[in-house]
Amino acid sequence: MKTILMLLSLFVFCMTANSQVNTNSNPSKSKETAIPKPLIAALSQMKNAADRKELPQLLKAKAQMNPKSTNEIKQQLDSMLTEVQPPSKAMFLENDEKIFFLYDVNGIQISELYFRWNQDMAVWDSNYKGEYTYNTAGEISQLIRYYWDFTSQQWENNWKIELSYDANDNLIMGTSYYAGGIPGQWIPDYKSEYTYNAADLLVNEVESTYNPDSANWDLDFLYMTSYNANGTIDMETDSIWDASNNQWEPYYRYAYSYNAAWQRIQQEESDWNPDIWEWVSVFKYEFTYDIDGYMDQAHMYYWNATTSQWDLNYKNDYTWGFLGNMTEVYGYYWDTFSNSWQDSYKNQQSFNMAFPFAELILPIGFPDAEFPSANMMTQQHSFSFYGGSWHDDQQNTYYYNQVTTTGIENVAQNTILVYPNPAKSLVVFSWDTGQTSQELKLFDCAGRLVLNQTIQNHTNIDLSQLSNGLYFYKLTDGTNGLTSGKISLQK
Repeated sequence: MKTILMLLSLFVFCMTANSQVNTNSNPSKSKETAIPKPLIAALSQMKNAADRKELPQLLKAKAQMNPKSTNEIKQQLDSMLTEVQPPSKAMFLENDEKIFFLYDVNGIQISELYFRWNQDMAVWDSNYKGEYTYNTAGEISQLIRYYWDFTSQQWENNWKIELSYDANDNLIMGTSYYAGGIPGQWIPDYKSEYTYNAADLLVNEVESTYNPDSANWDLDFLYMTSYNANGTIDMETDSIWDASNNQWEPYYRYAYSYNAAWQRIQQEESDWNPDIWEWVSVFKYEFTYDIDGYMDQAHMYYWNATTSQWDLNYKNDYTWGFLGNMTEVYGYYWDTFSNSWQDSYKNQQSFNMAFPFAELILPIGFPDAEFPSANMMTQQHSFSFYGGSWHDDQQNTYYYNQVTTTGIENVAQNTILVYPNPAKSLVVFSWDTGQTSQELKLFDCAGRLVLNQTIQNHTNIDLSQLSNGLYFYKLTDGTNGLTSGKISLQK
């Protein structure tokens, strides 16, 4: 892991938030549009530095969004199922990943567990998990990722990030570590330090890599941001540290333009050319908005140095539903042979309009800024166009549970996971209480005991002898009390 703050490797030409297009954020340089991931997953796939400055805003926004009041009925996002197109390109999706989110009694996320589908065994394998620690102000102070060791059958340290803040709740430092060869050993890896102006706007970020030979931090990148009088970003200049000359050298630049309503209408990106000692244009993005202020189109251009002009590259069309839910994104590429736009990809989002955003408990990293919503998002579906037709790429399905933020039914008061649920024949019980085994009792709807056995953590339980229907389970380990729940069999 080489960076701290690349949160979302996504592309929709711009980032969006608060059910409106956020014209202050920075697009990545990739054409692909991905489906969003929770924070731990996103941090594990960090690739570049283009969006590092997003983390301070994300953490602050999440702290404001997390429920603080008590005795409120909420719809809590408990799990997410990801299905993808298999390598055979068959016309169906297959299981890929499943994530479970755990919260405390006030709806604050404390961990997430990732499982990868084992196609050969047709079971869900433990993959990795993330845990969050908060300071007394309710800010995230530490993130730790663990991976599942199939040999030792236990969680092993992978990497961690420590975060610190100033008196105004601004993130001022993030330091990442990777696990050493000695149990419990953490080795420094990467560090980001942030500076803010009097208006608490991020103006500088300095990134450094730890040098184990000298036991010092070596400078890497500097990101400087300037603002307009109303706080919108005017320009960002990225520099790289030249150790031979002991100075910062220009590297990349982003310049932004706005309309009278301060919506971003243009973003131009430039590379620094040290040979001619000037900025050279690379990409340009242009944005348009509908009468309600929602972005309806975004065009991407690349600079053609041969003709000294901007050439069309990609385009996105956005569709917005009722109350400001982005329901569809269509992506096109410019075909220079036919001089026309050609289908490339599309994303579709579904919502449950019965539940507004304020009634949701969501994990850190949600909602994704790329897919803003005013209601409960239930599914996302991405497609690619090739061979004259649309093909499934990926589908995310979101599962919610009604909870009371102080209720004893909150899933975070125990850490029992049951999956898959509904199940066909095999089901797995997983827990984090430290016990290797628990006593399982399973009852049918008539109250008859149909199964009574001691089970091991993360072990398949064969229920193939049981009929389809709803069953009730009780688990006890003799220490942490009784846990109960439901399992549905659908063969």
